[in-house]
Amino acid sequence: MSTSFGNVLTFKFKGLKELKGSVRLAIYNSKETFLDEKQFFRSALSPATSEVVMILVADIPYGIYAVAAFHDSDDNNKMTKNFLGIPKELFGFSNGAQPSILGAPSFDESKIDFNASAKVFEINLREAF
Repeated sequence: MSTSFGNVLTFKFKGLKELKGSVRLAIYNSKETFLDEKQFFRSALSPATSEVVMILVADIPYGIYAVAAFHDSDDNNKMTKNFLGIPKELFGFSNGAQPSILGAPSFDESKIDFNASAKVFEINLREAF
């Protein structure tokens, strides 16, 4: 009996400063739902046990996606923000997209083209300022 995991998207996260909590990601397949915390295509997480964290997501059809991720250092399953709504935890986006002073990058700025059965996308986690 063989097991198949279909197409596997692999994410390599760099920039962690603390080895606690988890790295969480959300994969979006639509501009309309990008960054909606309840309307992502797929999500995954991995314990933050080293300065580089790998997350593999199986059974992903080829296509265009955008990814948002953060280091959930307190493992409360949400991005911790200050009283102004500015993230207090490290975060990052696919395609090296950077937020601006006005907010998060767009789907188009963050999009990746998943078109090979084994592909690794690197996301650098960063502070808000």
